Amino acid sequence: MSRLLRIIFCGALLAAASAHAQTQPDVPYVSTPPGVLAAILDMAKVGAGDYLIDLGAGDGRIVIEAAKARGARGVGVELQTNLVQ
Repeated sequence: MSRLLRIIFCGALLAAASAHAQTQPDVPYVSTPPGVLAAILDMAKVGAGDYLIDLGAGDGRIVIEAAKARGARGVGVELQTNLVQ
């Protein structure tokens, strides 16, 4: 999938998520373990030239790790403010 197509797809997902924002989540928050986090970034081949958008980012650890370890830029979107804090 081309980079532009991935960006457009992520934008469409973001628009859909904001249209269906809820006050209470449907599922509980479960943090991503470090080993799984590394596997996610490996599978997605995240690198310094990438811009990552994480919908339902929780505490932001995926975006933070992508930036720290791989030089990627990105944004996390989370509706539960207590997770972000």
